[in-house]
Amino acid sequence: MQLVSSLFRTVNPLRLLFMLATCSSLLFCNKSSAQETAPPFGKLYLTTGVGFGSNLSVNGSSMTLPPIAISLDITIVKQLTIGPYLAVAQTTGNDDAILGGRATYHFIVPSKLFGVYVGGMLGYNKYDNNTADEVDYNNRYGTLATAKQRQVAYSAFVGGDLNLSQHVQFFTELGYGIAYVNLGFSFKL
Repeated sequence: MQLVSSLFRTVNPLRLLFMLATCSSLLFCNKSSAQETAPPFGKLYLTTGVGFGSNLSVNGSSMTLPPIAISLDITIVKQLTIGPYLAVAQTTGNDDAILGGRATYHFIVPSKLFGVYVGGMLGYNKYDNNTADEVDYNNRYGTLATAKQRQVAYSAFVGGDLNLSQHVQFFTELGYGIAYVNLGFSFKL
């Protein structure tokens, strides 16, 4: 019992939730099903979503623009989509933008109503911190006036989509990126 309690104290709850969701999606998917929900080859999907649970709102700052993401997914093989990705978010003192590429693997499930997928994103993150407290602190100690970071961005996610019509899907994703949870719509072009 001591080992289990110490394990839960050292593991980040969001990482644990992500690992559980990934494992459960792998366990409940049937790859030999005759009914396939993977996107057909060469199809384009425009995906737009809004994020919840961003790590940008810290130290009393409030969200002025929630995390918004848009991507264009292109099916390259039966169950794999890739495409460009853009996400932006803003708080009272922080601006964040991510530009990159996404790859998503769609599992074959025994239903045409919903789908399950996992994926990752690799890109470029532009983060600016422009708060007055940060500027005062940095000027006092002789560092840069604002914290501007340009770095490699990456994320992993697990998601599910619900087919609302032949061309529209509702999706939800859980992962780590510009937000912990993303909800939105995917439109088949």
